[in-house]
Amino acid sequence: MIEIDLNARILSEDHNVFIVRPGNAYGLFGEITQRASLILELPGLDLTPGVRPDDADLRRRVNRSRALRAWYNGTQYATDKPPAGLDAYSATEGGASAAQLVGLVRTFFEKMRPGDLVVVPPKSYMEDAWIGEISGPAYDVQPERVARLFGEEILPGRAVRWIARIPKRDLPFSILDALQKPSPAFLVERSQRAVFYKIAYGNYSISDFYSARFEVTEADFDTLDDVLLQAFFNFVAANTKAVTENGDQAIVRGFADAAFVDSGEFTPHLQTNINSPGDITLVSRVITPLVASVLFLLAVQVGPAAKGEAEADTLVLKNSKADVQDPCTAAVFKSSTQIIKLLDLDEWPKACERAQEVARKTGLKSPAKVERRQ
Repeated sequence: MIEIDLNARILSEDHNVFIVRPGNAYGLFGEITQRASLILELPGLDLTPGVRPDDADLRRRVNRSRALRAWYNGTQYATDKPPAGLDAYSATEGGASAAQLVGLVRTFFEKMRPGDLVVVPPKSYMEDAWIGEISGPAYDVQPERVARLFGEEILPGRAVRWIARIPKRDLPFSILDALQKPSPAFLVERSQRAVFYKIAYGNYSISDFYSARFEVTEADFDTLDDVLLQAFFNFVAANTKAVTENGDQAIVRGFADAAFVDSGEFTPHLQTNINSPGDITLVSRVITPLVASVLFLLAVQVGPAAKGEAEADTLVLKNSKADVQDPCTAAVFKSSTQIIKLLDLDEWPKACERAQEVARKTGLKSPAKVERRQ
C-alpha cells in the first residue's frame, strides 16, 4: 500500500490573517517568537482565562495597565506604585488611548480565532517575519513575564504555533506601508492574503480557490525544464477536465497529446519565483493544482508502479491538515486515481519519465508527501 498525504489546508470563507506588531518599537519580537505567545504590553491586565470581560470591567483593567506601564516606564512622577484594586480605576476615563487598547484586547482574544494566521514582523528589513496559527480558544490567556520591562508583572499572551517565515522585505508594499503607522494589530485585506497562505501551507484551498506551491531547490532551471514542467501540468489539466466531466467514461490523453491542449478553466495559472531556492505555484478555480501535486509526487517518487497500485486500490490518499470526510480531499483522490487508471499502459510511464527528468535537474518538490509504504 502507498499512502499519500495531500498536505493541504482547507480554509473556511471566514478565515483571517492578522499583522501583529511585537510590542512598542518591536521590542517584544524575541520573546514572542521564542515563546510562541503573542504578548500584549499590558501589565496587570489580569484577565480570567475563559471569561469574556464586559466593557466596563475591561476598561478598568486597561486603565490599570496603562498606569502600571507608565510607572514602569518612568513617565509618571509618582513614587508609589499604582494601586492594584480595580475599584481605583474608572470605566469611562482614558479617552482614545484606553479605547484603542480595549479594542486591541478584543482583537487578540476574540477576533483572532483558532486557526487564523498571524504575521509578526521584525524591526529590521534584513530579518524574517514569523507566520503562525492561533492555537487556543478565545480568552485562553497565557501568563507571560518580561522582567526587563515590567519586573514580575504578569502580561497576557495568546498561544500561537509558528509554521513559516518570510523576509520582511518581501511583505506586500501595502503592509509595509501600514507598518509605518502606530496600529499594534490589523487585518490583512483578502487580496493580500495569498502570499501568506502559499508560504504557510504550500497546498491550500479557500472559497473554490485552489493553490499548490512546488519548491525549486537547485540553482539551475532552464527553458527545457520549464517546457517539460508546463507540459506535465497541461497533461494533468486536460485529464482532470476529462474525468471531472465524464467520470469513468472519460477519454484521457497521454503526455504528448495533452501537453499543448487548452483545457479552459482547468488550466491553472502559473506563478514562478526561480531563485535558489525558489518556487512554482499553480492557482485555479478548480482542483487542478492539488491533483497536479499528487500526480507529480507519484510520478517522481513512485513512478510507473503507481498505476498498478491504483488499479489494485492500494493507493491511499489522506490529508493531515483536514477532516477525514473533507470533500475537497475526496475529489482530488478520485480525480488522481481515475486519471492513472484510465491512461493506457505505456502513457503513465512516459509522464513519469518527464516529471522525473525535471525533478532530477531542478530539485522540484511537490507539497504533497509520501507518508508510508507497506
